[in-house]
Amino acid sequence: MASGRPLVSPSWVDACRQAGTLLRVVQSHVAVDEGKEKELRFSAWRTYQKVLQEGRVLEARSKRPDGDIVAVSKRCILTPGLRKKEKQQQNTLPLIIEAAGGVLVDVSCSKSSYGDCLVFGVEEDVAWAKSNLPVGVAVFDKSTLTLGVVRGSLDLSCPLFRVS
Repeated sequence: MASGRPLVSPSWVDACRQAGTLLRVVQSHVAVDEGKEKELRFSAWRTYQKVLQEGRVLEARSKRPDGDIVAVSKRCILTPGLRKKEKQQQNTLPLIIEAAGGVLVDVSCSKSSYGDCLVFGVEEDVAWAKSNLPVGVAVFDKSTLTLGVVRGSLDLSCPLFRVS
């Protein structure tokens, strides 16, 4: 879903097989996990439609002077503590960021280049953030990213912490 591709049910495969061609996905073809949709407060179909209309979650769309619309990837940082946790688990966040249209920034870049980045981290990285990020930068929990992807938009109203 992060990349604008729906999770389809076997009914779509069957319909394509009968038609002899790949069909446009309709709502009845989207795979639905009603329990997860209720738990995470999202609709797979609405998220798919939103991404098709508005673009991927980590892309900003802007109009060029010639009128063309171009998608610009949002830059993202994973703090060292979150990177460590990810490596111990499945290391999926970099893949999610890429699929959602973002680009992962190397944390060894200069501090001044982080101002426009979305930063995802863990509470244990407060000290690291204070010495490596500009004052005022918000650091978000990884659930902000994962929920944002399944819902089709990021809720940046509740950061894990802000660098002071």
